[in-house]
Amino acid sequence: MKTLQDALHACSDEQLRRIYRLWGLSREADDEKHPALTHLALITGRVTHAITLRFIWEHLTADEREVFYSLLKPQNRNGIEHSQLPGKVNLPADRFEAALSALFSYALVYEEMRDDLSKTTKQSKKTTPILFVFPYKELVTHCYETGREIFAQIHSPIDITHLELLNTFQSTTLSEIVTANNFSDPQYTQSPYDYLPMAVMRSLIANEFRRPTTAISALSHLSPEIRSFLDWFYAQGRQISMHDVRTHTMYDDSELSTLLQTLTQAGVAFDCMLKTGERALFVPADLYPTLLAALPKASLPLPPAGFETISEPPPFIKPGEACIQYDLATIISATYQQILQPTQSGRLYKRMAQKIQPSLHGLPRYKYDGENYYLDMLFALALELDLLHCPQPPLREMKPTYEPDVNMDAWATLTMREQSQRLLQYWQDSQSWLDLYGEHFHRAYTVWDSYAWNPKQGRSIILKYLRKCQPGLWYSIPSLLQMIFKEEPLALYNTAYRHPNKPAYVDDRVKWMQADGEVYKGLLASSLYELGIVSLGDLEQKHAAEDEDDDETILDPDTFMLTELGAAVLKQMTSKTPEEQTAQPTRRALIVQPNFELLLLEEDLPTLYALLPFAQLHHAGRVSRLLLTRTSLLRGMNAGLTIERVLATLRTHSQKDLPQNVEYTLQDWSRGYKGARISQVLLIEVSSEALADEICSTVRFKTLRPRRIGPLAIAAYCDVNQIQRTLDKEGIALNFSGSITTPVSNGGKDGYFSHTIPDTTQ
Repeated sequence: MKTLQDALHACSDEQLRRIYRLWGLSREADDEKHPALTHLALITGRVTHAITLRFIWEHLTADEREVFYSLLKPQNRNGIEHSQLPGKVNLPADRFEAALSALFSYALVYEEMRDDLSKTTKQSKKTTPILFVFPYKELVTHCYETGREIFAQIHSPIDITHLELLNTFQSTTLSEIVTANNFSDPQYTQSPYDYLPMAVMRSLIANEFRRPTTAISALSHLSPEIRSFLDWFYAQGRQISMHDVRTHTMYDDSELSTLLQTLTQAGVAFDCMLKTGERALFVPADLYPTLLAALPKASLPLPPAGFETISEPPPFIKPGEACIQYDLATIISATYQQILQPTQSGRLYKRMAQKIQPSLHGLPRYKYDGENYYLDMLFALALELDLLHCPQPPLREMKPTYEPDVNMDAWATLTMREQSQRLLQYWQDSQSWLDLYGEHFHRAYTVWDSYAWNPKQGRSIILKYLRKCQPGLWYSIPSLLQMIFKEEPLALYNTAYRHPNKPAYVDDRVKWMQADGEVYKGLLASSLYELGIVSLGDLEQKHAAEDEDDDETILDPDTFMLTELGAAVLKQMTSKTPEEQTAQPTRRALIVQPNFELLLLEEDLPTLYALLPFAQLHHAGRVSRLLLTRTSLLRGMNAGLTIERVLATLRTHSQKDLPQNVEYTLQDWSRGYKGARISQVLLIEVSSEALADEICSTVRFKTLRPRRIGPLAIAAYCDVNQIQRTLDKEGIALNFSGSITTPVSNGGKDGYFSHTIPDTTQ
C-alpha cells in the first residue's frame, strides 16, 4: 500500500509545483530559489485542515471532483476495480480517463495490480491480477467530509445555526477558536472545555459568542487590515463568493489561506463549498447581527487612562445613602425590642428574620443556595465590632440570645462620619462583608483558584483611586476602570500568581473589564454606595421596577460622585494625626408627637441610639420614625432604664416640651413594671466599717468592682482569684466560708453584668 509521502517524493519538481497550487500553496509553488521538495512537509502536515482541503475541491474540475468523491466513499475507499469505476460516476469514457489521469498527476489517487481472490477455486489455486484504483489513506476521511459539502449534505453550512456549524468541526478547530479567544482557564495551559464532552464544549463556545463583549473582543484582536476586510464583507451581507473575495483583496491562494485560517480561529467568519462547486465565505445567520454591531466598537481606539468628568449630572441619580449605618441601628433596635436567638448554624430564625428584613435598606446578598445573606452579614459585622454578642445563658434550659456588647456604649455616641470611618476601615480587611459584582461579571474570565484570585484585594485599590476624586464632581466609571487596567491590572491576584505567571486574559481589555472591571464596579455599586461614600448615576434608565419593594437590582452604573461624607472619611483615614474633636452645637432634631410617634429629622445617630432602648423603630434613615409603646418602654426598663431617665432623654433631644399626654402615659405604664435581676456575686464581710469604706472608695480596690450592701458587707463582681490577690496585696487577712462556685463564662466576656444603657441626658 502506497503512502502519500512516498508518492510525493516520486514526483518531479514541476509536478510538485502543480500539486502545491492545487493545495492552495501558491507561494511555495512560485518559490524558484528552493527545490520543490523543500516544502513537502506543508502538504503532509495539512491533510486534516479543512480550509486547505477545500482548495483541492475548488481547483478540481467538475469531472475530477466527481471521480475523486466516488473513490472516497466508504464502499470504494479500500479500492475499486478500474473497469467498474466508470459505471460509478456515469461519465463518458474519454472524460473519465482524463479526470482519472489528472487525479493521478495530483497524487490524490493511485492504481495498483491486485489478485482477484473471488475467482479462485478449490481445484485451481491460480489468481487473476486485476487493476485497482485507490485513494491515499491519509486523504480519505477529511477529504470525504469536505467533499460532502458539494455532493451529500442536505443543508448547506450557510443555512444552519452557529451551534450546528460548530457540531461539524473537529476538536482541533474548536481548540483553535478557544485559544484564539482566550476562552481557556487562565490558571492552566489548556482550556477547561477540553475536559468536557465535545457537544458541551461546542455549546459553550456558541454561548460565548452570543455575548456582545465576546464578539468585540474577538474582532479587536484582529489586525486593522483584517477588520477593514470584514467591514467590507459584512456590508455585503453574511455570504459572499470566494471569487469576489479574491477580486477585492487581490490575494493569491497562500494569502487567502492565511486570511481564512485567521477568520476561522477568531470565530468571526467561515468558508465552505457549495453544491455548485463554488466556494463561499459566510457567517451563520444567528451570529451575523452580533458581529455586525460589534465591528465598529472593536475598531475604536482605547480611551485614555485618566479620570473623565461629566459636565452635567446624569439624568438618573441614586444619591449615596448610609444604608449600612442605619441597618446596623435597625438590628440593634431589634435586639432591644425582641428576643433574637440564632440557630445552631449561626443564622437567625426565619420567622425573626422576616420581621426585620423589610426594614433594611441594603442590597440583597444571594449565595449559591438562593438565600439572602444580607441580614446575616449585618449580624456578623455587629459581632465582630463587639456591638452585639451572644453569651452563654446561665441556665441549661435557656437559649443563647443576642445582647448589646461592651463597645455599644462608645458606638452609640459616634457621629455619622465617625461610624462611617470605622466601618470603611473594617470593610477593607473583613472576610464576612459580602460585596456584589457588576451586572456583566463573567466568572469564566477569571482564575478559578480562589487562592490565586482574591477580589477583596480590590477594596484598597478602589479607595486609592477615590482619594484622587473631588466631591461633587461626576466621573465616568469606564475611565476609572481604564486607569486601573493600565496601572494595576493584576491587583486582584496574589503575589505568587503575578507576572510572569499572569493570566493571559489581562492582556485582553474587553475580558478584563468583564472580570476584574466588574468587581471594581460592584464595589462602587454595592458596599461603597451603601456606606454613603459615593453616589451613582445612569446615563439612561436601565431598570424600571413595577413594584417598589422588588429587590431586583441592576449593578451597572455609568457614573459616580464622591459624596461630602465620603471625602471627609477618606481624608481622615489618610491623616497621620487624629482629628481634633470640636464641640458640636446642641441641635434638637427630635419631635415628640401626641400620638406617641417620634420623628428624628436629621442624621443624628447619637440621638437615634439614645432612643432605641425604649422606643420601637419603624424606619431608620435621614428622617427616622419611632413609636413609644408600653411594650418598648417595659423592655427598656427591664434593661436597666428608669422612667426618669426615659423622660430626661426625651426632654434633652426634643425641640419642644413633651406633650402632657405622652408624659403622663409613660409614667402610668412604668408603674406597672415589676422586675428582678439575678446576679452571681461574691460576698465579702469585713471586720470594720472603716475597712468597708476603704474598699469601696479607694482606687486600689477598683478591680473588685465593689458595691456596699451593708455596714460590713460588700458585693464583689469579679473572680475569686482576683479578690484573693488584691486583698493579700493589701495585707488583709482572708478566710473562706462555704463552697464558692465559679461564675459562668461568656466566651471571654463579662459574665456578671447585663448591658447598662448610658446616660445621654448629661
